[in-house]
Amino acid sequence: MKNNLYRRMIYLFYHSKADFVSIRWSFLIVFILFQIPVSASELPLQDIKISIQHKNVALGTVFNDIESKTSYSFLVRNNDVNLKQIVSIDAKNKTVREILAMLFAGTDLKYEVENKRITVYRPIKKAQKSDKRKVTGRIIDETGSPVIGASVQNKKSGMGSITDLDGIFSLDISENSTILSISYLGYENKEIQVKEQSDLGIIKLAPSSMALEEVVVVGYGVQKKKV
Repeated sequence: MKNNLYRRMIYLFYHSKADFVSIRWSFLIVFILFQIPVSASELPLQDIKISIQHKNVALGTVFNDIESKTSYSFLVRNNDVNLKQIVSIDAKNKTVREILAMLFAGTDLKYEVENKRITVYRPIKKAQKSDKRKVTGRIIDETGSPVIGASVQNKKSGMGSITDLDGIFSLDISENSTILSISYLGYENKEIQVKEQSDLGIIKLAPSSMALEEVVVVGYGVQKKKV
């Protein structure tokens, strides 16, 4: 098929009229281009096919072999890429992209191609966004006075805080939903369900029924009677 194309081009070149000299020269140029073989090193990365076969060799050795068979060079961007890592590969008539995919399978190594350079790197892990949020509230007693030194504890994490002189507490939590346990001597324990809110507002504690005492007046003195 290719030979037939050549014969037609030669025929048109020699039998074209003089008025079409430019066309004849165009055919000549195209014919010459057809005769020039395309070097594998000039092909784009996705088109180059080579064979790489190694067993228990350093990663850098495989890179060197690919460089010797193509016009591409490797650049290791981060120091955490171990070029001495032992690898094995058996790739026959594969593109460079296919070879790199086989070579990096099961690892977190990535690569980028720019011009004739293949940059290999390990992505920097981004710091995970903290889900912690601050929860605040104010604890008062039955008279509306601030409860100083009340204990506020996250029942899931065990972390806790105490109220200040104004009865205010602040506590960091990371759970989407948790329960805060509030306790103070002489008062009933109180549990607050915390979901998405950050300000719990005013929390009122009730006196403990076990600590209540009824004062009974008798003829010879004062007697305390527990209820």
